[in-house]
Amino acid sequence: MKQTRNGVFETNSSSTHSISILGKDKFIYPKFIPAIEFGEYGWEEESYSAFTDKLSYVITMLATLNGVDKIEDFLNLKEFVWLKEAVEQHCGQPLEVKPLDGWSPLGYVDHQSNDVLNEFLSSDELEFKIKVLEFIFNEKYGFETDNDNR
Repeated sequence: MKQTRNGVFETNSSSTHSISILGKDKFIYPKFIPAIEFGEYGWEEESYSAFTDKLSYVITMLATLNGVDKIEDFLNLKEFVWLKEAVEQHCGQPLEVKPLDGWSPLGYVDHQSNDVLNEFLSSDELEFKIKVLEFIFNEKYGFETDNDNR
């Protein structure tokens, strides 16, 4: 089956991450949030659409793009402080993030796919906030990780 993608940024990367948009707007504000772990997003072939997965991807991307590798530094990042407050306000409960066990406690987004949220981050501050919250809370958004080593 041939798949044509128009207006999509292409890279010569082995990993390919993309944001997917399916269906209509449907905002979900969970009343229970488990501790969110940083993730490891590389070459795996996965589709993610759950609130917790999208939140994990965003916090992992923030740590990756800001070059932060210690939880204490991450918790003080301006973008994370805002995100934590916004999620807690929308869900009515505290947000806890947990580092991973292993070589990279704040996870990683493959270096050749870590530009997926650049559009969000290159926006002005208000637009960034709107886009990130819509991505996390709107069920129509998801993301996919894949690779081109076939």
